Parts: sequence; structure tokens; C-alpha cells
Amino acid sequence: MFEYIHQIEFRKIPAGYFSFGLEWSKKEFVEKADRYKIPIEWLIKEVPANQVFLDDFEISETQITVGMMADFYKDNPKLTIPEEIQSNIDQQNMKLPAYPVSYETALAFCSWLSFVLGEVIDLPTEPEWEKSAKGMRGNIFPWGDEENHEIPNIRVGGIKSTPQNVKSCTQNVSDYGVYDLAGNVEEWTRSFNKPYKNNKIVYSDQLNYPILRGGTCEHAIDLARSTRRHGNHPSLYTGFRVVKRKNLNNLTSHMYELNQDHRLIAKGDFILGKISSIGEDHISIHLVNDSYAKVSLDTIPTHVIELFGSFKNKDSEMLLKVEKVEGENYHCTKPTLEEIDTFLASNPVAGVRRS
Repeated sequence: MFEYIHQIEFRKIPAGYFSFGLEWSKKEFVEKADRYKIPIEWLIKEVPANQVFLDDFEISETQITVGMMADFYKDNPKLTIPEEIQSNIDQQNMKLPAYPVSYETALAFCSWLSFVLGEVIDLPTEPEWEKSAKGMRGNIFPWGDEENHEIPNIRVGGIKSTPQNVKSCTQNVSDYGVYDLAGNVEEWTRSFNKPYKNNKIVYSDQLNYPILRGGTCEHAIDLARSTRRHGNHPSLYTGFRVVKRKNLNNLTSHMYELNQDHRLIAKGDFILGKISSIGEDHISIHLVNDSYAKVSLDTIPTHVIELFGSFKNKDSEMLLKVEKVEGENYHCTKPTLEEIDTFLASNPVAGVRRS
């Protein structure tokens, strides 16, 4: 009945502990931010490192392809097929990774495939995805620690690429035999944007979006790192892969700080806020609940403003330090690197946790 679905192959990821996330190092994170020309707050979402235990699971060897999505849409004729996917179906580009796929469509595909195969199919959690990418050695990139621009299908020298067939590069494979975890199309995970356990930065509740991993053909190699979290602005080139689990143990959320809702803001808090509006001389940033702060552009260094693209696009994430609370007025500043370093270094050491 189906032509492509049964081509999905799975790789088994063994049970055990692995290091989820990254340890904070001011020197290393500043070097990354400078090298990739991005704000450092986009990187500190990766800290700290926690030892996580995962039960064994299976993950699809490649991203879900156009052919596999064609089977899905054929069996669900009332669904609207995105223009790019329809075009690739018409051109018989069945081995391309399917894009663009919304988070909701990816979940619907998982539900449908569960019925077709008679097994529970799901999106990978962040820990499952990251363990699949890091392999047994804890690799910075799926293939190893070398920043090799020739392996993944990414933007190089400012020149964007376009999606390639899955498994086009035999080197772009993790220790566990999982292909294309870096570049090509970025991948939905089942996890939402929350601070990792023992990261005491408070996140704006308006930043509660599903996390994407892996980077794309139009992004630089930074997003291809095994620990990099993304998703606030999904690319056109957004797809997914799937997992099979024997139980629900891997779905628990012990690795995140979950008790931030409806908390009171206090002096000294560090908040990852969402830029809500941009004025001529200030930006307004959502903190938590119904709280906002205005930050004067005069107080933000020029090079930081440039990293944020001169704030031409709102909805970006910015790290703030609460200096004073007066009723419902919150006086915040952009923290210095020294303040960020002191704050992150004061977090408790992460222990071993079972995800």
C-alpha cells in the first residue's frame, strides 16, 4: 500500500549515561560568540552539562523524506500539502528530506506512523537527539570534534546551499550510525525551550517554543553543533526524524528548571527576555507573566546592537539583569560578560540525573 514508509531504518541507541549540555567557560563561550558572530545569550542556553541516564531507544537513520511524506499525505487526503513538498513530489525528489514541516504536522505524522507500524512513534526529545549526535565520544559535531565545513550541507563563506538527498555525505554520520544530524534541514524535537537543570536564568514564558536541532543548508556551522539549541525562528528548511521507545521513561523532564511560572521578579535575577517592540531610543522586552522592561539603546554597546542586527527584527532573545524593582517597574540592564560569568559560575554543580 505504501511505497516509501517501509524504507525507514532505525539505529539503536543503547541505555546509559551521557553528558547533556555544556559546562560554562567564559573563554570558550566568548570565542564561540566572536567566531560565529552571534549574541552570547543564544549560546548560554546550552549550559550547564548534566549527566543524564536514558533507556535504550531507536532513532531513524535519516530525516523523514519527501517520499515518506508523500505516503502520509496520500493516506490523509484532507491535509494541505506545503508548496515545496508538493513540488518535490511532482519532481520525484523522493530522497530529499521533507521541508517545510510544521511542528504540528510532524506530530501528526508520528501518530499516523504509529498506527501504520503498530508501534509507538514519536519525535526525539532533546536528550535523545543530543545523545544520538554526540555518540560514544561526546562529539562536538556528529562526525567528531573537528569543525569541518566540507562535511555538512551548510552555508559556507556567506553562500547558502540547498537541501540534498539524505545520506549524500557518508562522513556526516554519528558514532551510532545516524546520518545528517548536522546541516541540510533542521529537526523538530519533542522538547520545549526551558533552562536546563541548575541553570538559574529565568526564561520569558513567551519563549516557550519547541526546540529545533541540527542546523540547515542556509545557516552557518554553529547550528550544526551537537549541543546547539534553536527554534525561535524556524527556517523554511525545517524537517524531522522519529524515534521508537520501549517505555515512557525518556519523556520525563528532570533535566529542566520547570518551576518558573508566576514567580516574582527580584533584584539580581538574570532573565532571558523576548524583545517585544523596538523604539527609536529603546527596546521593550517581555520578562515573565505580564512584566516588561524598557532598555535604553544608549546603554547597549554598539557591537552588541550589531550582533542583534540593529534590532530590525523583534521576538529575539536578550539576557537582562534586574537592577531594581519598584512596584511593577523593573529596571534592567544588559549584563557584562563578567556579571554573566559570576552568575553562571555560582550555579550548583550538576549531579547525575535520570531523564
